[in-house]
Order: sequence, then C-alpha cells, then structure tokens
Amino acid sequence: MLALGAYEGTPSHEQAAPLLWPATTEVKLTRQQPTVLMFVHPHCPCTLASLEQLLDVLTRHDAQATLVVYEPADAAPEWTQGALWQLATQHADRVQVVRDPNAQLAQRFRAATSGMCLVYGAGERLRFAGGLTISRGHRGANEGLQTLEQVLTDADGGDAAQRFPVFGCALYSAENESG
Repeated sequence: MLALGAYEGTPSHEQAAPLLWPATTEVKLTRQQPTVLMFVHPHCPCTLASLEQLLDVLTRHDAQATLVVYEPADAAPEWTQGALWQLATQHADRVQVVRDPNAQLAQRFRAATSGMCLVYGAGERLRFAGGLTISRGHRGANEGLQTLEQVLTDADGGDAAQRFPVFGCALYSAENESG
C-alpha cells in the first residue's frame, strides 16, 4: 500500500515547455482566446481524471482545447481510440483530437508525460505548463487546476508561465524519440 501511495503521489519528470509557441507545428495557435493543449497516451489509466478535469474547466470558461494523442508509428488507427479518445470526441464542441505519430508534437512541445497541459496566450507566450490532478488518476481541487482557471480568465496576464507537476504515465518511450 505504501508503494502504491508513493507511486500515485510522485510527479513525473518534465522538461521545460517552450516559452514561445514553436515556429513550425501542425496545431494552430488561436489568437482570439488562449490555446490549450493536452498531451495524452491513449492507454494511460491516470489520464482519464486529467481529461475530465480539463473538460470541466473548458465548459466553465467557454474555452476549447486540442487533445494530442500519442500514436506509435506502427500502430493501427484504432490503437488510439480508447476511453480517452471516446470521451474527447463526445465533447467535439470543446475538444479537437489530433493524432501524434511517433510523438513528434509531444517532442516539439517537450511533453513527456500523459496529462501534460500547456496554455499559450494570444501573444504566443506560455502561460501554464503542468498537470490538472493532485495525484495519478485522482480528480479534485488542486493548485494546478485553480491556476489553469485563472490563466483562462486572463491568458496574457503576468510575466512568467505557471508550472505544476504532472501525474501520469510516460507519453512515449526513449527508443521512440526521434529528436
């Protein structure tokens, strides 16, 4: 039980996300409102709580997000279409779902953990980077979630991006990295 508790409460290691929106990316920066991205591994059981938290926030703030779903190069298309994909597509008015073959987008944004959420303001500056749960797979109030709500209210306020721990499974393995 102690080991399980320690695992659930231990955040993953994340690299610092780019402070400015990457110059080349398939995902479009939204100028009218904050651009919200969540990177997910479709088989991570921890991430369902993160996505549910995100959907709640998007609804309260009349906002939208892009769910970036990792897909190994050799995977069949249905490999990505599990519970996370199904939940996101049920909310197509709030969430655009995109496949991320071989984690190219995840690497460009330096996201290594499923459930990593990034928010960029209209000025292309990173405003938020981190997780939305208090531990792996557990919903509920937490500082990251509260800060995301503040950032969506005023995406270009403040000088520094707010960073919070991410609790989830590895997005992709080191042998899949292609730089």
